[in-house]
Amino acid sequence: MINLATKIKSPFKKLYRHLFYYDLDKISIYSQIDGKILAYLSLALLHHAFVLITYPNGESEIGKITKRISSSKFLLKSSDNKILKIISLKDIYRIDIA
Repeated sequence: MINLATKIKSPFKKLYRHLFYYDLDKISIYSQIDGKILAYLSLALLHHAFVLITYPNGESEIGKITKRISSSKFLLKSSDNKILKIISLKDIYRIDIA
């Protein structure tokens, strides 16, 4: 009887994981850890890629990282190329690279 219950339970576990477990990094409502944000900023600086930066208050910005000022501060050039802004690592909630 226990063997039958185990055989029935196993496919349901797999189905449950397939339907309800997901990659938390792909959901934008979750923040990222500082190490991951720093890695993405460095990657964007190296490849001159556009980034979407989301702040904790819900605002977001699109631009390119042009320079690293210190260990936790970067220079962001806005997507319309008119504004340069210093962003701090602690002020960023989430970052996505285009």
